Amino acid sequence: MRGDLTTSVGAGSAGPTTTLLTGATGFLGRHVMRLLTAEPDGGRLVGCVRPGGWDGPPPVGWTLVEVDLAAPDGPERLRSALPHAGPVRLLHLAGDYRSADPNALWAANVRTTLAALEALTGRLVHVMYTSSVAVYGSHHRHHGHRWAAPDTCYGRAKRLAETALDLFTRDVGIPVAVLRLSSLYGAGNPGGNAIAALTGAIAHGRPFVVRPAVAPSANAGLTRRAVYARDYLHVTDAARAVVAASRARCRGLLDVGSGVTASPYQLADVARALGRRVELSDEASGASVVRFACDSRDIRAVLGLPVPLPLADGIADELAWRLLTRGPS
Repeated sequence: MRGDLTTSVGAGSAGPTTTLLTGATGFLGRHVMRLLTAEPDGGRLVGCVRPGGWDGPPPVGWTLVEVDLAAPDGPERLRSALPHAGPVRLLHLAGDYRSADPNALWAANVRTTLAALEALTGRLVHVMYTSSVAVYGSHHRHHGHRWAAPDTCYGRAKRLAETALDLFTRDVGIPVAVLRLSSLYGAGNPGGNAIAALTGAIAHGRPFVVRPAVAPSANAGLTRRAVYARDYLHVTDAARAVVAASRARCRGLLDVGSGVTASPYQLADVARALGRRVELSDEASGASVVRFACDSRDIRAVLGLPVPLPLADGIADELAWRLLTRGPS
């Protein structure tokens, strides 16, 4: 997929459009669902969930279909489950980043993408796909420009899914928007990043452990101990970006983040400034700091979104939820 994100509002087939959201039960998916419910733009709302993945009645205005997109019969089941005929706008959020099994990551991120495209052949008018900055790997920049060089199984799976979507849009001409999201956090954070570890440590009264990672060295073939200062994006800002890119029928690639990096040590300082006691267990003393930030001007200029939520406000939001629920970290 080439070039920056562009918009093409008004393109596509006539008639009521079905908005299909995959990954509807996930961290980001639930926030996107709430936003689409609160700000409807007409048409039908359909959420694709894994079998047994939703308890209780669906949200008002939504139809939920239970389909395992990674299963061999996933495409046929989705095709049969979708109500009515007519054009479909796909918001493809289904995926996984937590598994240690490369085959599971391929199935959750690549197979589900191929299945959705196969099931919706002839009906799609736009695809919005949530990828990840993990496609950049550990060497994020080269002379001011970024290129995809994933060095984890998750990053490679996301890059493969992007490649499949690139081939799809070249072949059939349907616009595809790929949003490379930075690390998400906020109320409901399922864990897996430093903010979840921090808020979980505070909520459970345990030390916040900072462990070193292994990063490539400037000398080829060598590694170094590192602490990552990441770009953290509040999940509500990510949801707004997803909906905006879909409704504008954007085409191309866009990094989506806050534009600010924070190391684990800086996160602890933010929590302390909020009046929280943070006991730090530093196992990464002396490690170098590796930074990566998206350019938040992109999502403001292209998608017309406001300035992302400040980190202190976002951490306060997640911490309030964590203290209330003692959720996972």
